[in-house]
Amino acid sequence: MAASDFNSVIISGRLTRDSESKTVGNSHTLTTFSMAVNHQVKENDTWVSKAEYFDFELFDKPGLADYLKKGSKFFVMGSLHQNTWKDNEGKNHSRVTIKVNQIQFGSEKTNAPTGEPINVSGNGVQQATAGFEEDIPF
Repeated sequence: MAASDFNSVIISGRLTRDSESKTVGNSHTLTTFSMAVNHQVKENDTWVSKAEYFDFELFDKPGLADYLKKGSKFFVMGSLHQNTWKDNEGKNHSRVTIKVNQIQFGSEKTNAPTGEPINVSGNGVQQATAGFEEDIPF
């Protein structure tokens, strides 16, 4: 048996908008949100702040959507996932998102419980993703 490749992301930043939840497949919940991650780069002998933007998918944890609000800081562990689809004109599209495995609240602005990270991976994610990939229009 061949060894698996490594696909893991650890990232922290602030949400750029409130999260959105919808029901997909056989009554599973998909919550999506975007995060800005700041870092420093050197431009002409001066350090400047730049932001990178990432999209996230969180399955079957609808209660967390109440805490995923614009401006809130979070720490996320997950894996990269490439979504591919064809539009109505037959043109291929692709988008990479981060599938959330663990999330930890990083600021008081969320009014969320603090402490241990919330593990959101497991059988629910596998069941939630099975059989509805073609229904996701992104």
